[in-house]
Amino acid sequence: GSAATTPTGFAAYGAQQAPDYSVSGTGTFIGMDGSDNTTGEVSTLLTPFIDATTLTLPMVSYAVFYNNVNDATLNELLVEFWDGAAWTTLNTVQQNQGPNWVEYTSIIDPITITGDVQVRFTVTGGTGTPFYNDILIDDVEVKEAPPCPNPNGLTWTGGDDTSAALTWNAGYQETMWILEYGPIGFVPGSGTQVPAP
Repeated sequence: GSAATTPTGFAAYGAQQAPDYSVSGTGTFIGMDGSDNTTGEVSTLLTPFIDATTLTLPMVSYAVFYNNVNDATLNELLVEFWDGAAWTTLNTVQQNQGPNWVEYTSIIDPITITGDVQVRFTVTGGTGTPFYNDILIDDVEVKEAPPCPNPNGLTWTGGDDTSAALTWNAGYQETMWILEYGPIGFVPGSGTQVPAP
């Protein structure tokens, strides 16, 4: 894939106007250019080796921009973790997420870390015209997991002016959540809270 790392770099089609994921939106990201993959062809991106020996409960977090608006081809993004001895699959993304970044997190448990760690992102070209499906990645971190991790992969799947259908992945081992909503710009903690099993 492409090694471009700026919002004005290679990204085209559904990812052409994607801002950086950072709060300012003016930083950099990296991506896997679908133009470099034919059906079934693989591109790989590796982080440098990371010393995680000081972490008691390591967590990998990263943001993904995945938005093919030109056809139905969906490239596969596979995210894997190297624990010093073997690769473990953390996540597979193979669906449009709309024109937004989606943050993913994975707690590294019960994996035993035996050396420096790495994160590997692999994109496999989908059936059809994979060049329309540029996949962007930002804010990759290996860090200490918080005591109560947020759910991740929050995706809006439908709704209207009075309802919303959402999906997400558990942050760790939780099975119950509380959703909070309110008018645009409401202060978290001041909205309406509802349980979500």
